[in-house]
Amino acid sequence: MGYEVGKSILYQKTGLAKSLLALDLLSKNTGDRIQPISEYQEKFGVSRGTVQNAFTYLKECGAVELEHHGHQGTYIEKLD
Repeated sequence: MGYEVGKSILYQKTGLAKSLLALDLLSKNTGDRIQPISEYQEKFGVSRGTVQNAFTYLKECGAVELEHHGHQGTYIEKLD
């Protein structure tokens, strides 16, 4: 039973991170620089891996395309 409760909380955090990240990205425009993962991690109160998984999910769904510019940061190429 404890495993199921823990699993449910994990899914809730992952789903919440995806939703919060999507809302944050919708407030931006194509060409905008996104915050570093560490800032999203702190802002949403989740782990780095959870934020990275949320980005991966949104990219795989075609909701966002990002362009990496090394130390200059990551920019939004396309939002859907």
